Amino acid sequence: MRTAIGRIDTILHSAQADLALLQHVLTSPEREPAAETTSPVPPLVTVRAAIDAAAAAFDGWAGRTAYERSAALAAAHRLMLERKEALAQLMTREQGKPLRMARNEVGYAADFLSWFAEEAKRNYGETIPSARADQRFLVLHQPVGVVGAITPCNYPIKMLTRKIAPALAAGCTVVLK
Repeated sequence: MRTAIGRIDTILHSAQADLALLQHVLTSPEREPAAETTSPVPPLVTVRAAIDAAAAAFDGWAGRTAYERSAALAAAHRLMLERKEALAQLMTREQGKPLRMARNEVGYAADFLSWFAEEAKRNYGETIPSARADQRFLVLHQPVGVVGAITPCNYPIKMLTRKIAPALAAGCTVVLK
């Protein structure tokens, strides 16, 4: 089973961004271990387009409240569980992973989304005492920018959510390989 994505239009902080340059990556044939095929390596211009899109989305995503980011991650968790079987089947076809292991991995991967959905709401600062009586240090946790994430192929969906969920919870945008 292959899903044709076609042209990709996505909404980035209320502005539509055309990511057609990523089309060939997302519509490439599934990797079939028995056929010894591989996914194409995206050209540098495609990688740059992904980084630029994530940078353009950063202010909008970072500007959301912790509760809004939490709700988005919780929604992603629900969607992943709703599509658990399809995701597991895809992983089995792409890597040859036993279906039972793939199902377990999808559930475990979804758990990262749930965990960090809750952690997003705990964006507390800290007050640190100083050696001086008239001084204290205040630590604020703030989004820093675009996160570049590279994940291994042995646990693809689990490592994906493990990398992107904390970044999204913190208010950062992500480019993932």
